[in-house]
Amino acid sequence: MSVAAIKIAQKQLALPDQEYRQLLIGLTGKASSTQLTAEESRRVLHELHRRLATRPKTPTESKLWALWLDLCQYLPEAERNPEYFVGMDNRASGAAIHIVYELAELTPKQAYKAIEALKDRRDFEAAKAAPVPF
Repeated sequence: MSVAAIKIAQKQLALPDQEYRQLLIGLTGKASSTQLTAEESRRVLHELHRRLATRPKTPTESKLWALWLDLCQYLPEAERNPEYFVGMDNRASGAAIHIVYELAELTPKQAYKAIEALKDRRDFEAAKAAPVPF
């Protein structure tokens, strides 16, 4: 695990430096991520990601997730993953997010485009899956 991944997660959580250091000391006994072993880095990153996953979501994030979960019922198994979700949002919005935790950083215009693209794709897939009346 890299120090950069830990620092990115710290930034996404808006975790103050003092609280971040307390977390490091509590989990590893070390006050700097540069001193961590690979196992300690994994433990810290796991805890930071757990905190990210349980933080309250913005209304925009909630809408994007609801549409995504609705769309997933129509997608092949290979496309039901966070990377595909982020890729769809990037193509639709023109954003350059890398992980689902960054959805909150979309501008209102980017979020609108991503929401509309998810709606269109959901409607297209639902129509494709509907039985043909004969």
